[in-house]
Amino acid sequence: MIYNFDNLSFQILTISQFNHNPGYFRIKGRPYAALSFRTNGSGFFDINNTHLNSKPGDIMYIPAEADYNVTYTGGESIVAHFINCNYNVPEQITVENSAFLHIKFKELLDNWQSHRQHNDAKALIFRILQSVADMKLKQHSDCNFEKCIAYINDNFCNPDLKIPDICRIGHMSEATLRRKFMMYREMSPKQYLMKLRMNKALTLLVKREYSVKEISRISGFNDEKYFSKIFKKTYSLPPSSFY
Repeated sequence: MIYNFDNLSFQILTISQFNHNPGYFRIKGRPYAALSFRTNGSGFFDINNTHLNSKPGDIMYIPAEADYNVTYTGGESIVAHFINCNYNVPEQITVENSAFLHIKFKELLDNWQSHRQHNDAKALIFRILQSVADMKLKQHSDCNFEKCIAYINDNFCNPDLKIPDICRIGHMSEATLRRKFMMYREMSPKQYLMKLRMNKALTLLVKREYSVKEISRISGFNDEKYFSKIFKKTYSLPPSSFY
């Protein structure tokens, strides 16, 4: 992706705001590339058999010399045109915080219209791309955290479930997993796991269908005495008080 391309280089030709007339258009390859932020409307692109759907809040990149067909529903985009750009992959980039990107692209447009300082504009573009990279990293990281949560929810009754197992599912270190738990759940992974097991045990005890020993096993404990100790510490009552 262009926001992760370490050797990106380009020269700015112009930065402007475009109004897109609705309709179908065949565009012959141009000697400049385009990096755009769509503010409203939609565009459906076919670029060398790559199909992209540009929606409000999306960033689009179209390489130089690329022929394409596009259907616009209308709308507007802020567009930076590059020459001598060494990145040649057509892309549509969607992030969650598009409002922030709108502000940054508007800042880029205003800066260009006011000063036409190429170096300032290039610096702003690199900051925008870095922001996108950071957002994508966070988005991916949060997705992995949700995988960890789902894995725990599905396997907490397994007494052999260990924190390293959870880390492998989320492709993260124990330190990162703990930090994510404190951020999103305000507890450690072990506390979250124990909370699920205690809730399961309490539900089973109330039903009175199993013995304490059976409930400790079903809830994810190998040791009945340890289970009873943790249960009493959590609820201020021993499991036996439910019988």
